[in-house]
Amino acid sequence: TVPIGSPAKPHACADCTYRIGVYAYTASNFTLQATASRNGTDGTRGQRVLTDSVPMTVSLLAERPAYFTYYVSDASADVQVRFMRMSGSARLYAAFDAPHPSADA
Repeated sequence: TVPIGSPAKPHACADCTYRIGVYAYTASNFTLQATASRNGTDGTRGQRVLTDSVPMTVSLLAERPAYFTYYVSDASADVQVRFMRMSGSARLYAAFDAPHPSADA
């Protein structure tokens, strides 16, 4: 779980779109969930929109990326991104200004 907009992440953005990228080093299965709370795979470059508090299960082939977006409109919301790898080797990247987050962006 990555908290965004908490004291640990003081430069988080509200009223903007979070962009999340996942790169599979080996064939991987994972779930991804984004949540905004007031309480404190196909390898294409298309972006999937995450729905608040709804986990998305994804399968990726090796050496493939997947991209997601999550819009937060409430400036007082605490945002969390949960990434749970079920198999394989995959890494999560996030950015506000890169359309395709990766280790290089």
